Amino acid sequence: MSDSVNYKYRALVIRNPKLNHSGEYMCSVQTYDSFDRRMARFQIVVPERTLLLHYENDGDSDSMLLIKCSVFMIYPEPNLLLIVSGNLFLVSSRTLVTADANHMYNKTVYGKIDKHLLISPTSISCVLSVPDSGYIRKRETIYY
Repeated sequence: MSDSVNYKYRALVIRNPKLNHSGEYMCSVQTYDSFDRRMARFQIVVPERTLLLHYENDGDSDSMLLIKCSVFMIYPEPNLLLIVSGNLFLVSSRTLVTADANHMYNKTVYGKIDKHLLISPTSISCVLSVPDSGYIRKRETIYY
């Protein structure tokens, strides 16, 4: 911030932002000669407390591998992708999402893949992203 008259008002300061401050913001400037207006999306992101990636033998079938990616205490609701060997490659999957009274999300995605399709060692990743933001986190593990 500057005390100069020409630069004093060129920024918007939001002190103590709340979750409901996310949205579309517009700035309008008018002089005797012209008028200009710009809009931008503003997304409040509360980073996750924990991001976990885990795999285990599927209890229903010995030939299948169960992959689980979980994120806890994040806002807004994130996207979670499971990636195996660099590809989005899952035989079946399901998602479980919960939110508490403070709008903080917990989300888990599950995927099953045939072990015979995996060449040891195989990279398994979980990619977390928050819509309307550049927020991305990744967890990786190796299956042998």
